[in-house]
Amino acid sequence: MNTLDIRIFGVHERERMLEVTATKLGIDKTHIHYDDRPNGGSVMYTAKKAWLAKVPTGVTHRVVLQDDIAVCNDAIEIWQEMADTHPDVIFSLCPFQYPRKQVELDNLLTPYLEANTMSACGIIMPVKYIKPCFDWIDEHYPDAKEDDFYIERWAEVHSVRRLTTIPATVQHIGDKSVYTPTAPIRRTAYYEENPKVDWDNHMIGI
Repeated sequence: MNTLDIRIFGVHERERMLEVTATKLGIDKTHIHYDDRPNGGSVMYTAKKAWLAKVPTGVTHRVVLQDDIAVCNDAIEIWQEMADTHPDVIFSLCPFQYPRKQVELDNLLTPYLEANTMSACGIIMPVKYIKPCFDWIDEHYPDAKEDDFYIERWAEVHSVRRLTTIPATVQHIGDKSVYTPTAPIRRTAYYEENPKVDWDNHMIGI
């Protein structure tokens, strides 16, 4: 069985959101990473604090969440099943590629779909990928501003599979972005608070 380590990163302005998520997941404050720069800045700075934090002994997968999200009930148990079923993939927990319901996604035989875009709302990455991924980002994109796009780029270059799920286990609720205030509202219609599907399914859909 794989073992998860959960981290959250964000800003003090969203302290209440952070507290809600941390309480629901049973995370203590040592697993919350803040942007401590006086004037803030790009997301990558704080994301790296979460991704590159020391990995506890025995941990196989790291879950990194943003501050402006909601997580489903029993999230840790579900993410555990996901990691056990597909241990070598990177998961995007909020499928931004599916903001609205689509007929062709009705009656899916599996909750697992190929992820054509990563969402930093929530990502699960096997620990074995983390250092190689961020070393590569630092080397090729030293001015990277966000983590999700460049994790996606690393995975593409290194042929690492990315999956997302329907139903989604994470919802983006920060409708006004701190980093990019002009960004549109980004939510998925496929988030469920109590998702009940076969998380042990080894099939992968479209």
